[in-house]
Amino acid sequence: MRANKNLCQLTVGQEAVIVSIEGGHGFRNRILSMGLHPGDRVKVVRASPFRGPLLIENLDQGFCLALGRGMAAKVLVEIPEEGVGE
Repeated sequence: MRANKNLCQLTVGQEAVIVSIEGGHGFRNRILSMGLHPGDRVKVVRASPFRGPLLIENLDQGFCLALGRGMAAKVLVEIPEEGVGE
């Protein structure tokens, strides 16, 4: 695995694994209630222009959700290396 990034730093079509969720207790509970959990594999489906929200697909649970960039910046992910685990 590579260095940690946040969801905002991923490009469209890029997959990653959630490592941690930064922020206060209320923020973490909100993200968890939306269905994003550490260990889940996610993919950026669409990135709106002009700092708009990201459309994120949770590959483990099979749903998509829109996440504002401020919230996405607090979700840390790792990008799997190519060829590992194949």
